[in-house]
Amino acid sequence: MIVLMNYTFISTFILAFFVTNFAWAYSPTFNEPSLPYEVYTIEKNIVEKSEYLGDLVGDPHMYEFSVTEPTKLSMQVAQLQKDSSIPFSLIVIKENENKKGVKDVGRLKTPKEEWKPYYDKVIALELLRSDVFEADLDKGIYRIEVSTPDNFGKYMLVVGSEQNSDGFFKTISQVKATRSWFSVSAFGMFKSTYIKYPLGIVIILGLIYFTWRNYRVKNK
Repeated sequence: MIVLMNYTFISTFILAFFVTNFAWAYSPTFNEPSLPYEVYTIEKNIVEKSEYLGDLVGDPHMYEFSVTEPTKLSMQVAQLQKDSSIPFSLIVIKENENKKGVKDVGRLKTPKEEWKPYYDKVIALELLRSDVFEADLDKGIYRIEVSTPDNFGKYMLVVGSEQNSDGFFKTISQVKATRSWFSVSAFGMFKSTYIKYPLGIVIILGLIYFTWRNYRVKNK
């Protein structure tokens, strides 16, 4: 009985750890404009962390969002780590209240040698990320332009910092879709924390079950 209680405690602890540490989700949006300079409207709250995947094929990508109260904007760009980084840049503008012209809010251009390498544990990819762009926004309509000198290359635009939650299986499907979008093998998904941790839990719980079953057989 004591052995069973110990194993029950261990399994409960492991499951609690999993739920606590994976309460948020990775659910990117794929921006695939059909026309040059076509604007993608961001419907989500910009303070919530959201990823937007895009592929420049000759023209910049444009994103638009609105805020109804003073809000802090935080964003950065990431790209797949290769031999040489792509010099993506961001420009943020605000539409004037009379809808005549725009106002420059700020720009982010990280030099090629200053892109920071990091390993994304969720999608199991080696990426490079730019500096973080931050700005205090007033009520209004804003646009983000993502570009490079020749406007070619795949990127991940990360807007916001507050984690949100989503379904576990939806996250897994998004991880697979993201790796496919970056033209990376799906087999690497098994390195994702969203797969290897649950798989490890299943294995441990299986060992707990068989140990408990053998214990009952020996003590009958």
